[in-house]
Amino acid sequence: MATMQQYLDNSFNNQSQTSMEETANSSSNIIPYMLFVYREELRRLNKHSHSLKLSKSKLHLTQELVSYSVDRITEYDMQELMNINREINFTRQLKNRMDHMRQMQRYRSLQAQALARI
Repeated sequence: MATMQQYLDNSFNNQSQTSMEETANSSSNIIPYMLFVYREELRRLNKHSHSLKLSKSKLHLTQELVSYSVDRITEYDMQELMNINREINFTRQLKNRMDHMRQMQRYRSLQAQALARI
């Protein structure tokens, strides 16, 4: 006959294993889902419009990839660190590009307003 302690240990182990499997499944589904969202964003957008929206998708996807990579890193080998550094630099460049696009949009709208007054 099983003791109460054995029963509790078994139920705890089953629950923790189930929650670990759910976590592993959910974290393994994050990147493919983000890629799907990114592809859908690409598919929907015109060639010349909504580049800011596209950049937002890229930024979000890259930030998710960086956080996923940092969480999964086990050893700090040089290749992993170089990859993470490259991804972080890409996010910085993308943020700068997005800021520039926003400034250009503001400039164009101000220019259009000035032309409308004339």
